[in-house]
Amino acid sequence: MIQIQLIFNIFTSVAKQHKPTNLPDQNQKNTNTIRLNCMTILLFGATKDIVGTPSLSVPTASLSGKKIPNTVGELKKFLESRYPELKKIARVTVAVNQNFAKDHERINSYDEIALIPSPEE
Repeated sequence: MIQIQLIFNIFTSVAKQHKPTNLPDQNQKNTNTIRLNCMTILLFGATKDIVGTPSLSVPTASLSGKKIPNTVGELKKFLESRYPELKKIARVTVAVNQNFAKDHERINSYDEIALIPSPEE
């Protein structure tokens, strides 16, 4: 339990420092560019090693008609399809807004999302 609290403390610290980069500059004039909202996923431990970065952006809309994740379970499948090595991790816990989330829970671009691999037993 101490390990999980430590991971949440790190998650909170990283989340406070993270500033989304996909938001338009308020001083920028409107150009006819289409901007897609993205979810920012914070990655820890083995998930970070596999993806190769501490965070990842996942689109919340699709121009190509491809299915985008709307629940925690769909997000896991979405990421596993892009990073097959994630399937090798015994168990990955997802935190949404600093609370552990179940696969059926809905997610959106405004949520703080983290993938936390459970410690090996």
